[in-house]
Amino acid sequence: MWVRDTSLLPANGIASNWQDALTQSNDLNFCGYSDWRLPNIQELLSMANYGYPQYLGQWLLYGSGDSTTPACDGACFALPSNTQWSSTTWHSDLNQAFTLHPQSLTGNQTPMQIQTKSGGGSSGIGYWPVRGGL
Repeated sequence: MWVRDTSLLPANGIASNWQDALTQSNDLNFCGYSDWRLPNIQELLSMANYGYPQYLGQWLLYGSGDSTTPACDGACFALPSNTQWSSTTWHSDLNQAFTLHPQSLTGNQTPMQIQTKSGGGSSGIGYWPVRGGL
């Protein structure tokens, strides 16, 4: 189960650093649930609708692939436009973690990036909590 709209989260779903994203997710009490967590990079990548490559950057917003008629049968998400933290750390340097930029899922850009855990810049990096087992 995913948060449908990250703008409804504390700080509009923005964390100042990786530890803040972990804490915000783990401490979240939202929609009557308190077992939220920060997703790993594979879980974030799973949100893309790979059946419609021209709409990958819109994730599951347009389930039908038709950008004029969203298939919002309860599965539509407000697309986070900013980079999102994952719980996955970089094996070569545990001070870094994987992030995902939703807009880079289209074209030839690499959607995964590596960020220093201490940084998110002045604008921060988003977090998109999930609940349930791995």
